[in-house]
Amino acid sequence: FINVLNSGEHIYFDSLTTLIFLLLTSRFILKKSQQKGLAASEISNFFTNIIANRIDDQGREEEVFANFLDINDKILIKPGETIPTDSIIFEGRSSTNNSLITGEILPQKVKKGDTLYSGTVNLDQNLFATVLKTPRDSKLGQILANVETGWNQKIKIMTISDKIAHYFVSAVLSIAVLVFIFWIYQGNPFEAFIRSLTLIIITCPCALGLATPLSLTLTLARLAKLGIIIKDELVIEQTNLIKNIFFDKTGTLTQGKFQVTKWEELTCDNHASIIYALESKTTHPIAKSIIQYLKLTHSEEIIDLKLENYEEILASGPKAKYQNSEYAIRPITPDEETVTAIGLFKNNELVTKIFLEDSLKENAKNIISKLQDLKFNIKIVSGDNQAVVSKVAKELNIDSNDIYAGMKPDDKLELVKSTENVMMLGDGANDAMSLSSADVGVAVHGSVDISLRASNVFMTDSNLDKVFSLIIASKETISLIKRNLIFSLFYNIIGCTLALLGLISPLLAAILMPLSSLTVLLSTVWGTKQLRRTFR
Repeated sequence: FINVLNSGEHIYFDSLTTLIFLLLTSRFILKKSQQKGLAASEISNFFTNIIANRIDDQGREEEVFANFLDINDKILIKPGETIPTDSIIFEGRSSTNNSLITGEILPQKVKKGDTLYSGTVNLDQNLFATVLKTPRDSKLGQILANVETGWNQKIKIMTISDKIAHYFVSAVLSIAVLVFIFWIYQGNPFEAFIRSLTLIIITCPCALGLATPLSLTLTLARLAKLGIIIKDELVIEQTNLIKNIFFDKTGTLTQGKFQVTKWEELTCDNHASIIYALESKTTHPIAKSIIQYLKLTHSEEIIDLKLENYEEILASGPKAKYQNSEYAIRPITPDEETVTAIGLFKNNELVTKIFLEDSLKENAKNIISKLQDLKFNIKIVSGDNQAVVSKVAKELNIDSNDIYAGMKPDDKLELVKSTENVMMLGDGANDAMSLSSADVGVAVHGSVDISLRASNVFMTDSNLDKVFSLIIASKETISLIKRNLIFSLFYNIIGCTLALLGLISPLLAAILMPLSSLTVLLSTVWGTKQLRRTFR
């Protein structure tokens, strides 16, 4: 400014403007990448989309949004509808799908006097219930409240560059002041001004400021193309510190739906067509799995049959008459705890056995093996029973001491909180609290709305390869940032030495300063290409 007033030779407003432009542009690009993520604040809107059938004092039915329900309201839950809030059955019998809350995919029988929980689904028959809690105070509502609290309490650690820059700027300013004082004491104010100014220009923290955000921006963009959406750049740094990885079982390691694993005909007849005719008239999850299996494997054998006296028996299955014989599908006792079995009965004689179970995802074993090779502690947490979880662990070569069965949402939360450096992967509302409390929470495709907003990372499909890609990207990115920071510090040490010795002028310093930023840019782009090779 003094040189401007005195028409001096050295004016550096352009350098300062360039510095600010580069820093702000980098931050802008980074924030645009973050905005592709999901906002946690949308959790509070979950209940506004659930419709409830409220019954007034005259017995008339009216549709209302769930958040308008009050305690002691009477409601009707029809087959296929989501239960809007915690309530108690006063009339009716049915079965419910509780996978949203418990993670289990097996239907649960319910009757008069049983409690229904918000977010579960009625499967078979009409249920009449009395509201016990408003949606906000329900079990699901409390999960949502814990998720929001978890996000509000998260403490964002400083990045590596922030820590270095804090001390760097203080050190440079201190040295500049000392240099200025030294030359003033020597009776040379012009040299004091020139050397101090040169020092400040050449050691401007432009490269330091760009090293971290630029590396993170390019990594976030690369991961987004792979279908890995990260809501906070600090996830990259936190993932690099992970030592323990907790996998929810249902829907994360497994397919999350029943699949026919064995079909056994006990007579010479083929009963595919009669089973197809019976199961095609019901909406039960097991029936849907059997229909899908028949379409894939017996499509040429299936013929259209006209059934008589069709009836669906609660907690049992469908039955009907065909050619003077009575056919019924009922649950049967399986040979082992880990499978579900149903049978076709012809005139009360068992003629066909069908076995179903939730199978592992195609690449689950390979990914678990890779993670174990990287020395991660792999653990399974699930709401399913011990036998089911143990079988999955055995298939994945996970030690029996690293499985946690029969886990409720609160149990998962306490387990995550009691363990350091945790990544949690899940896809249900029962995982929402633990996803939010983990150092890194990852929601896989197919998750309920809540889990997506509770997590730090969202994967656009359930391919577990993305977990490995996220971990590798985090490690490589942190290495890249460290390399850029080391270069920046080395450049500044050399520049500082030259400035102190008076070997460079302010003009030359202004030329060298942008070159350091360009070098960091080229290093980052080159480093990102190495990341691409890792993902191939």
